Amino acid sequence: MKFDTLLFLAIVTYAQVVILVEGIRFSKQLSSSLSIRGIYPSFFGFKNDLSDPQWREFRSSLPLLTGAMATFVLLSKWVTQSYGFLGRRRYQVAVGMIFIGVLHGAHSLIVLLLALGGYHLARFAASASTLTRTPIRAAGSTHEHKCNRFRYFFRWPRSVWLVWLLDCGFVLWARSLQGTPFTRLSPSLGFLDQHAGLLRWHVGVNFLLLRVLSYSLDIQRVTCRVETEVGGGEDRSDPATGGKLNRQDLNAVSDDTVTSDNGISSNNNGISHSMNSNNGANHVHMTTECDVANADDISLMAYLSYVLYPPLYIAGPITCFSDFLTSQKKSESSLSPPSSTHTPSPAAAATLLPYLLRLLLQLALLEVTTHLLHFNAVCRWRLLPYLEAHSTTSLAPLQPRPIDYAAAAYWVVVFMWLKFSVMWRFFRFFSLCDGTNCPENLPRCVMHNYDVEGFWRHWHVSFNRWLVRYLYIPLGGRNHKILLAWIVFLFVALWHEIEIQLVGWAVITVLAFTPELAVKKWVGSWLRRRRLDKKEKEKEKEKESWSWRKERGLRYLFGIGGTINAVLLFAANMVGFVAGVDGIGAFVEKILHQSPWFTVKVLVVLFSAIQLLFSIEDLQMGLSSEAVDQEGEGRGAGEEKRSAEKGSAEEGRGEREGEGKGESGEGKEPCNIEAKEKEKRRRSEENNRKGEKDDEGKTK
Repeated sequence: MKFDTLLFLAIVTYAQVVILVEGIRFSKQLSSSLSIRGIYPSFFGFKNDLSDPQWREFRSSLPLLTGAMATFVLLSKWVTQSYGFLGRRRYQVAVGMIFIGVLHGAHSLIVLLLALGGYHLARFAASASTLTRTPIRAAGSTHEHKCNRFRYFFRWPRSVWLVWLLDCGFVLWARSLQGTPFTRLSPSLGFLDQHAGLLRWHVGVNFLLLRVLSYSLDIQRVTCRVETEVGGGEDRSDPATGGKLNRQDLNAVSDDTVTSDNGISSNNNGISHSMNSNNGANHVHMTTECDVANADDISLMAYLSYVLYPPLYIAGPITCFSDFLTSQKKSESSLSPPSSTHTPSPAAAATLLPYLLRLLLQLALLEVTTHLLHFNAVCRWRLLPYLEAHSTTSLAPLQPRPIDYAAAAYWVVVFMWLKFSVMWRFFRFFSLCDGTNCPENLPRCVMHNYDVEGFWRHWHVSFNRWLVRYLYIPLGGRNHKILLAWIVFLFVALWHEIEIQLVGWAVITVLAFTPELAVKKWVGSWLRRRRLDKKEKEKEKEKESWSWRKERGLRYLFGIGGTINAVLLFAANMVGFVAGVDGIGAFVEKILHQSPWFTVKVLVVLFSAIQLLFSIEDLQMGLSSEAVDQEGEGRGAGEEKRSAEKGSAEEGRGEREGEGKGESGEGKEPCNIEAKEKEKRRRSEENNRKGEKDDEGKTK
């Protein structure tokens, strides 16, 4: 290990210890002196920070959710083995309706109303997208003629805009009801609002919108030929008529397929994607096999099984309709009798057990964090500015220092990552147990990010994949990358909630993202020119293996850029999800204005951490290269062995031909003794068979 790497490791380790010790000290002192809402007594004299309502509700419901999900998975396996794929689909719909009935109570009727409205809108748009002028002219009655003209007006691509506008309008209408839909619809129905269930009904509307849009846009790809940047399929019969559909793959684009403009390929979730940096391509295709065999695969039953699927209904991860259908059919084929059993296969157990252990470890870390570090409550109730304003009172000993502000920003982001990681992995685990695969939302630690683009790709991956597939690529992709960044991030902010602090999060993120894209594009082209410079032909071989990671100056330069991005990422997340637009001012004033020397220390620590991330990535890339080299050596050894065997066989044939022609063959040496012995055995067997045939002839 190099000296500078050891130095960076020492700096980061020291800073981590300091921010942990100071954070525990400040949290303990604050919780013992003040009665803070959301912090409750716990075991062994500790206090638990449950000020986050989302985590508090999930934590209190964890035993009930675990039992419900486990029961659902076990019954699902039994139903699949007994009644097949269609029986499993009916089971999922029935349990899904019971599930939302328990969750939302009487408000589940509103959820079903929104879902059914989205379904009929999707089927209308799918049928209109394939309509031509022929059925309009062939219409018999005036009424039929007008209906066909109306449908023809909403053919593709107007059908896509129709689906987007109306589905988003449904969600805005649902939010405007503010949790009391029946009272607002009619005062006589107000008593139904008192039976609200366990979970607020409008919380799940956001995910319902994504699933309805996914179903609508996917079946349009199935039913018509759409030449877009994503790709298209062949003409199909109208699914609204119940006609048979041909089996074909649907085109799906994931976030992993979008590579940077510098031509560097990514490898996420074990899927390798490469891109030729010289071809100037604006998109990369990724084909997902979708087993649409007949109209039943896009029927109302299939739709409800998708939008109401219990393991993924509450919080995701989000999966596209085509991926959901393909995953369901694959799991059904693996569980179909007689090969299926009630116990998972060794391969499945070997995959799920480490995943479960990782989930339990993160749950334990989250419990330790909320018991020792109460910064989520500190930021939620804005206690740091409150303590600053009461510096002359009895709260003077609790005056926060710059390190306390930095610890609050750091540990709140860590808490958010642990919270979402536990929740998403909990639901994904039971989805995998049921045989339904879905993306991993948080594939790596939140601190393993030093650029906005990388952070966005590895935070809520399933939502990112949905956005790329249904919003980013259809609107032009990389042809309008900066403009689409504003559209996408504003949509994300409004999708979460219509609040000014989330709009502020989107603005800060895009302001950090825009110069990053410009710098990456310029640096990428410069690196390519330097790597493939043809003016110095004698150094061309060395330049082909050149990388910016091998030059210390470039590593430090990119580390400075990563440090600036890290600061902006912290600020954006604090504005959007913790402190708000007005609350971030106290952090900026305390850390940047009042303590410039402390600001320098923070930047040095961030710079050192980014250099360590570079070293970790170098190690990972080196291990990958060694694995490729070993695979190549093994492949080469196998080819050499096959070549040797082929040469032995050819020489054996040459020797046999020489003997047949009466040649002595003394001038030819055999390739090896084994080939010679094989040839002797072969001749002996031929002689024996010839003798047996002669004996049979004599007997006859």
